[in-house]
Amino acid sequence: MLEVLNKDGLSNKQWITQKGNSRGGGKFHKKSVLTILKNHTYLGKYEFEGNVYEGKHDQIVRAEHF
Repeated sequence: MLEVLNKDGLSNKQWITQKGNSRGGGKFHKKSVLTILKNHTYLGKYEFEGNVYEGKHDQIVRAEHF
């Protein structure tokens, strides 16, 4: 998966700080992909005020893959 993301020229989020410095925009690494895929939304859940609830939407990623 990492090879495909990086080969296609995709990169992590990039932003400009309040001081005008550029941050992010680098290649994907295993940790960055796992962080994205563990997002509650992808698991068919949502988080509100520190609690996680079952969502009404289907999961995109199965939790047992982690």
